[in-house]
Amino acid sequence: MMIKKIFFDLDRTLWDFETNSEIVLRKLYRTFNLHTFIPSEEAFLKTYRKKNEALWALYRKGCLNSDVLKQKRFYETFLVYGIDKPELAQAFGKQYLNQLAEQKQLFPGTVELLNYLHPQYDLYILTNGFREVQLNKLKNIGLNHYFTTIFTSDTIGFVKPMPEFFTYVLNAVKAKPAECVMVGDDLQADILGAKHAGISGIYFNPNKIPHQEKVDYEVSSLLEISKIL
Repeated sequence: MMIKKIFFDLDRTLWDFETNSEIVLRKLYRTFNLHTFIPSEEAFLKTYRKKNEALWALYRKGCLNSDVLKQKRFYETFLVYGIDKPELAQAFGKQYLNQLAEQKQLFPGTVELLNYLHPQYDLYILTNGFREVQLNKLKNIGLNHYFTTIFTSDTIGFVKPMPEFFTYVLNAVKAKPAECVMVGDDLQADILGAKHAGISGIYFNPNKIPHQEKVDYEVSSLLEISKIL
C-alpha cells in the first residue's frame, strides 16, 4: 500500500457516539421533565433513535439539509407522545448538541492508533456530522492536533457516500485515490462510498456485524489497523 493520507470517520469510529449520546439524552430527559409526557427514558430513547435514524437516512440521500434534520428529529419524537411544541423541540435540540460536544468517551485504542499513525501519514476527518459540533468534539477530547483538516458534509454541500463528497476531498488534499484509505464504521457511507471513488477502505466493525459486502480490510478493534498501515 502506497498510502500517504488516511481519512477517518469520527462518530462510531473514534468517538463513541452511542455511549456519549445516551448519556446526554438521559440527562436531558430529566432536565426537561420529559417524564410528564413520555413514560420512561427507555421509551424516549427508542422513539428518538427510530426518528433520528430515519431522518439521517434521508439526509445521506440528499433529501433534506442539516437544519431540517436538527429541527425535526426531536419535534417528531415529542409528537409521538402528543406534544406539539416546536419551541420545546428546538430548545432540547440545542442543549443536546451543546452537551454532546462535551462528552469524551472514545473507542479503545483511539489515542494509541493516532500516535502511531500521525508521524507517518497525513490524517483527516471526513464526517457527515455538523461542523461546529464536530470541531468542538475534537477540541474537547484533545484530538484536533492529529488532523490536518476536518471535512464536513454541511460545508462541502455533499454527504457521504455521494461521489462528489470524496471527489471534493481528493481535490482539496491534492491526492490520488490510490494514495488514500478510508477508515469508518458505516459500510455504505464510509467504505462503499470511498470504494466508488477508488479509495481503499478499512471497515471498523467492533460488533462483528455479519454482512455480504467485499471490503479491502475489516477490523473489530482500532489497534488492528496498525498491522495494516
